[in-house]
Amino acid sequence: TRFICLYTNWWDKSILDGNTVSLRYQDSFGFGQVQLDFLVNALSTVGEGWNIIILQHAPPSDMYNWRDAAVFRGIVNAYKARGTYTGSYTGTSEWMNVSVTCDFSAVKGDIIAIFCGHLHQDKIYAEGSSFAGVNVPVISVTCATNSPYGVNPQARTLGTASETALDIVTIDTENHNIYMTRIGDIGNDRETAYTVYTPSAGY
Repeated sequence: TRFICLYTNWWDKSILDGNTVSLRYQDSFGFGQVQLDFLVNALSTVGEGWNIIILQHAPPSDMYNWRDAAVFRGIVNAYKARGTYTGSYTGTSEWMNVSVTCDFSAVKGDIIAIFCGHLHQDKIYAEGSSFAGVNVPVISVTCATNSPYGVNPQARTLGTASETALDIVTIDTENHNIYMTRIGDIGNDRETAYTVYTPSAGY
């Protein structure tokens, strides 16, 4: 399995006023050109029979004020379909601009899922979900210690098992299922299915 970790809150360091972390920008997400190039290369060099997991902070939904989410989704969906993709994003500043062209017609791996946080909730968005816009499952894991969002969130008590929420993830590659076993008193075990690329039958 190849794990690809991406930084969803990337901003050009010259505008952060010397701060490596800035809450001013936590609601504006983007990957930037370097990371998207890295993603295309990391996907393109996966060997035959390998599985791919993408890890990132925020889900690739436009509702989170993403700059280049459409380009990211285009890359993921092209890989899933063994296709090609050309896309770009032009922002209000030059450093935001991205442009990608990729050809995944000869790749051999499969993207199993995208795992994220940010929502402070356990959520599974199935392949093709309109929320995420990608043809792979997007799986959100709730936060540890902090109270989750949502309706009637369960209390989190420091010093007890409820303060943490971790999942042990098991991927059944034969039956194409993902199982998440919860460690901690918050939430439940979960599972979801995924699909792999199947070539069209020849004539």
